[in-house]
Amino acid sequence: MDFRRRLWRVFLLLTVLLATASSWRTAIGTGRVSNFNYWTTKLFLVATGSLSHNNSNTTASITTQRKHVALLLGVRPTLPNAPKWLYRKAWKLHNALLPLLHWNDVTVENKNALKVLWCKAITSVDPQSICQDNDWTYDMMPNYSRWWILKLIPISLYPRLHHANVEYRTVFLNRCIQQEIARLPSSTKIRLVAIGGGYDVRATRILSQNPRVQEAWELDLPVVIHGKRALLERLKERREKTKGPVQLPELRAVDLNDLDAVRDILAEFPQNKKQGETWHTIYVIEGVMMFLNDGLPKELFQLFREVARADGENASICFADHLTCSESSDSLTDEEERETVKSLFGSAGWNHFIHWAVKPGKARQMGCVRIHE
Repeated sequence: MDFRRRLWRVFLLLTVLLATASSWRTAIGTGRVSNFNYWTTKLFLVATGSLSHNNSNTTASITTQRKHVALLLGVRPTLPNAPKWLYRKAWKLHNALLPLLHWNDVTVENKNALKVLWCKAITSVDPQSICQDNDWTYDMMPNYSRWWILKLIPISLYPRLHHANVEYRTVFLNRCIQQEIARLPSSTKIRLVAIGGGYDVRATRILSQNPRVQEAWELDLPVVIHGKRALLERLKERREKTKGPVQLPELRAVDLNDLDAVRDILAEFPQNKKQGETWHTIYVIEGVMMFLNDGLPKELFQLFREVARADGENASICFADHLTCSESSDSLTDEEERETVKSLFGSAGWNHFIHWAVKPGKARQMGCVRIHE
């Protein structure tokens, strides 16, 4: 009974959203609304009481981070002065919507990873976002809900909260990977390894589109890998009908806290390497290290380095995560936080710190490191 009530409430909420979307689209079409995104944001802030001025140092710091990283990446910033409780409520609302969004869908059990996927899906179809990906993410989504959430409702109706924050790290990581690929000699073969990437489609997209990338691997929890296989098979079936071939990455289920299990998987890397070939591995780490046991991130970084050196290869790590203690990070300046993260990588043997940026949110520390030039 409780489930039916929740489902009914969700249905009513979506009905209101659709009606609102229809009204706004009519207004836009007749030219009665100017600066649409501005007024949508304004109305949302008024409705939630988020326009109240806050003079705390924390809010000022977060606002500065948003403006800085938005300018750095060339994306629109998240909502100004949006309090943390608003993000929490939006996240809970998204959680309540998942049963309806995935009604009669393939089994995907990791709700947090699923919500991040929806955030990425919103930016992937946003005409104002540089995260547009030619429907790669869209083709992973459920048959019916993807159309009315991502196509029918104007993207500008969604307040720039979680999906905008995820957009920061998506843009940053995409650029870091592109730059790492571009700087390598054309004869170098590239291996892309997503560590705890959830349901992100990046590895599949790059492997299928970029001939420089010879292999792609994804390491994640068994529950995530199980759901992702189903999502990727659906994507492959859809795209190969109209858009060309799709190459799927090697999916490996593993608990990243189990170093021996991770080492066994990394030992498989040289299986396609031929004598005389030069390989470079690009590790992509996104919002996963902060959930591991204390000290594990450093040990994993050391392991990545050991594997690369044992195979006579170089490697890079492109990351958007939280690699330091949350309590200490809040009291650090941007420069101190950078030096702390740089020191962590340096102690694990990654001595070339290439890129760095800080954004709001949990996975706030973004950068790129290499073993050597």
